[in-house]
Amino acid sequence: MEFKINSKEFENLLSKTVLVIPSHSTIETLEYFLFSIKNANLIIQGTDSTNIVSTEVDNLLDTGEDIEFLVPAKLLYDFVKSLGDKLITFKIEEDDNRINITFDNGEYNISYLPKDEYHEMPVLNMDKVYTFDGKALKRALELTNFAASQDDIRPALTGILFEFTEDGLNVVATDGHRLVKYTSLNIKNTTSEQFVIPGKAVSILMKSLTDAPVEITMNNSQMTFKLPGNTITTRIINEKYPNYNSVIPLQNEKLLTVNTKILQRAAKRSMLFGSQIKLNIETNLLVVSSDDSTRGRSASEKILCQYGDEPMSIGFQADFLNEMLSHIESEDVIFKINQPTKAVIIKPSVCPEGEELLLLLMPIRLNS
Repeated sequence: MEFKINSKEFENLLSKTVLVIPSHSTIETLEYFLFSIKNANLIIQGTDSTNIVSTEVDNLLDTGEDIEFLVPAKLLYDFVKSLGDKLITFKIEEDDNRINITFDNGEYNISYLPKDEYHEMPVLNMDKVYTFDGKALKRALELTNFAASQDDIRPALTGILFEFTEDGLNVVATDGHRLVKYTSLNIKNTTSEQFVIPGKAVSILMKSLTDAPVEITMNNSQMTFKLPGNTITTRIINEKYPNYNSVIPLQNEKLLTVNTKILQRAAKRSMLFGSQIKLNIETNLLVVSSDDSTRGRSASEKILCQYGDEPMSIGFQADFLNEMLSHIESEDVIFKINQPTKAVIIKPSVCPEGEELLLLLMPIRLNS
């Protein structure tokens, strides 16, 4: 049994699936692709036992014979990626469990394993269906995913919360030090509902999304994202998501408005001189500074702003502030402040129609 395929097209198929393959696993077969040839179609699947990614090519073979086998994922992907743009012949030698790959001036052989050694994650029946615009879903994830926690102690915080309300869809991420809440007023649901998507599934999904519609099917423990030629299945995080609304302050009435790009550039420069950034705020003047006394470094930069309240100084973790500013698309950014020790709300001065974006950042105690 054999098929011919362009190496670039083959690389594209493998690149979507290889995202889920663990680099090192105590279960060897998790480091393999599952190839399934059914009704002349080719399905390539990978799993890490929590997520499943599969890609499919229809009518790739002339024969209707079915077969399933396992191929070393990293070896095959790196090999195909190295070929450039070539027509390759992929021949399955069932007599000795071997794959023969040939092109104009080369021949390579890879042994494969039988499918019965595969560690397959069971997929349950789905009873709920949602449809999202792919571009809108990708935007929601890109604006929030960076704030999710990397610490597995609180599993819910490592994921992204999707919360349907009467007003629209809230997409929320937080690690306990910062929080992002993106609201799409254009996406409605008949019932209030929420679920948490694991961080790894979100990362894989973001690299796979296009402008095409995405169908999401789910049950109480799993969800599947169906994209054109690509399917991603993951386990839902069942741990309850914290009540994030309780940490969003309601009395931050001191308003600082400043040009987003000017502040971000100053913050990036200050990061080179210290890990903490200090904002000295006076009437219509903002001083961005940082220092590292152990290395004899310091930075200070003045920026014009709009501010008419009492002077204050407030400190932030430099990389957190810079990352927040990088997700503000409006010309100006607004800081809503209460006290130097209380959480600060950061918002764009203008949002696209049908959208709302709120970022929350905890200040830090500045080094003396």
